[in-house]
Amino acid sequence: MEHFLLKTLIGKFAILKPGADGFDAAIRVMTESVRHHVKEEESELFPALCGSGLDLASLGQRLAERKAQLLEKLSDASDERT
Repeated sequence: MEHFLLKTLIGKFAILKPGADGFDAAIRVMTESVRHHVKEEESELFPALCGSGLDLASLGQRLAERKAQLLEKLSDASDERT
């Protein structure tokens, strides 16, 4: 949910410019959302992961490899359209 909200707010900045109605409010909402998200990850998620017994280094490597695969697919799809 928080990631969707942030992506939505970031998208608004393509339209909203500094000084425009709603710009300051969008910045405040985005700032508070990021702060809350970071606090939640640092106080709940990361401690739970560290105590889980998972091989986090291996998991991180697998995630990085999968991300690279998906980015390559996106790049290939983009090349096919042009």
